[in-house]
Amino acid sequence: MTYQIQSNFDENFKIIANTDPTALTVTTAYQEVNDSNIDYKPSPSSTYVVYQFSLYFASDQGGDTGTLEVNCFFKLQYSDDNGTTWADWGDNTIAYIGSAASDVSQRSTVDLKWVLDASGWTSLKRLRVQTKQDSGSNTILHELETFFDSSGERTDTNKYNTSVSCYSVD
Repeated sequence: MTYQIQSNFDENFKIIANTDPTALTVTTAYQEVNDSNIDYKPSPSSTYVVYQFSLYFASDQGGDTGTLEVNCFFKLQYSDDNGTTWADWGDNTIAYIGSAASDVSQRSTVDLKWVLDASGWTSLKRLRVQTKQDSGSNTILHELETFFDSSGERTDTNKYNTSVSCYSVD
């Protein structure tokens, strides 16, 4: 049997890719995740907006030494005034990603994706992600800490190319 989803995607798709992101050392206080900002206004007939941010996170110790624990909170925020003031989006837009073990060298690409209610959203909003880590974690974003280049040499200078996107859904 075949099932077809009855949903129309509006053409108001916006994506911003960064091919040279700056590494971010995460602290225990909320801070802005660089490259997560996007200005967006939904299509007039849309019911939802999908916000997606792609990043890389890992232990800031490099390799298998030191504190390998990587436990982070991520939350979505918005601004109605081009970033002068910010508020939490709320409505289940906080994510926790990490490990219960302290000896696990966790590193991964992460796609944060939130489906947002578009009712009443008629003007441009700026969206962004903030992050903080648990006490005892040692986290860095966007930087591949144990990358081996084509000659097999270890290098700490390679970055994961981030992207942020929004699109409207009827």
